[in-house]
Amino acid sequence: RLRRFVATLSPRAILALGWVGLVLYAFPGYMSFDSVFQLHEARTGEFSDGHPPAMSALWRVVELVIAGPLGMLVVQTVCFLWGTYLIVRTRITHRGAAVVAVLLLWFPPVSNTMAVIWKDSQMAGFLMLGTGCLLSNRLRVRLLGLGLLAVGTAMRHNALAMTLPLIVLLFVWSVAHR
Repeated sequence: RLRRFVATLSPRAILALGWVGLVLYAFPGYMSFDSVFQLHEARTGEFSDGHPPAMSALWRVVELVIAGPLGMLVVQTVCFLWGTYLIVRTRITHRGAAVVAVLLLWFPPVSNTMAVIWKDSQMAGFLMLGTGCLLSNRLRVRLLGLGLLAVGTAMRHNALAMTLPLIVLLFVWSVAHR
């Protein structure tokens, strides 16, 4: 029955159902000491070097739309899920990629991390979406991917060790010159 039900769903519906399930599980987003400190920085506008100022700045903007941790939970989980889908769909069908992306999001080590509002979760989300965009055939999408990787890099002081190889190996100005 489950297989027949999934077969009737579009890839976007599969992604949406998987994402809603995770948000219900993690609602409104778990907070640690670091998360609380960064939320305080975002609300006061006083940034320190103890945490990435980029995450506090992002949270400040997200707070204009959704106050509290829920907005950041939405950002990191949507970026992670959509990025995973974009990466996997380069190798399998769109429906299969949606199922794999949801299963990966729901894999306990991933879902537990993505449920917490951390710089690590933000970085992972932006890196997944940026990597997925780098695999596109369209130059504008690849340039967007570079921007997303830059945002992901700004979330952690040591993220360049992850983003630089992605850029060197995956970014091309012209698909004809891969």
